[in-house]
Amino acid sequence: MDGVVFAQRQTARQNDLDPNYLPSSLVNSLCDPVLVVVHGYNNRESDAFGLYADLAGLGKKKQALAHYGFTGTVIGFDWPTGYLNSMNPSAQLGLYASDLNQAKTNGVPAFSLFLDRLTNALIGRSVRVNVMAHSMGNFVMTRALMGNPAVAGR
Repeated sequence: MDGVVFAQRQTARQNDLDPNYLPSSLVNSLCDPVLVVVHGYNNRESDAFGLYADLAGLGKKKQALAHYGFTGTVIGFDWPTGYLNSMNPSAQLGLYASDLNQAKTNGVPAFSLFLDRLTNALIGRSVRVNVMAHSMGNFVMTRALMGNPAVAGR
């Protein structure tokens, strides 16, 4: 496996206005298959990227995807969530509601745009794109695909 690519939230730049823009260095580094991983709710950015690194074999855990025969590229997609280290049900419910709102207003549109850019950039290349999501990340993933079903056919 060649490694992992982290797709993070970005500040607006001129290239962000082009729906087909992804850096050529990113696109050219991708190995088939690409696995885009979307985290769930109640995750710190550092924890999510630690998991992505572990999956790609760049982290501390030994059981990376390569151990199971995966030879592609892992892309970790981050969307804004809160983090609460408490098992208090009332506090968790409040965080869940807040993260659901973040998923709807930020996660879904950003992920949809990212998938659109990624699949457009890979047209003509023999690189498959798979998506794996956990917990509320499934909400982000499914709503993005439902809102742009053409992306699944590329």
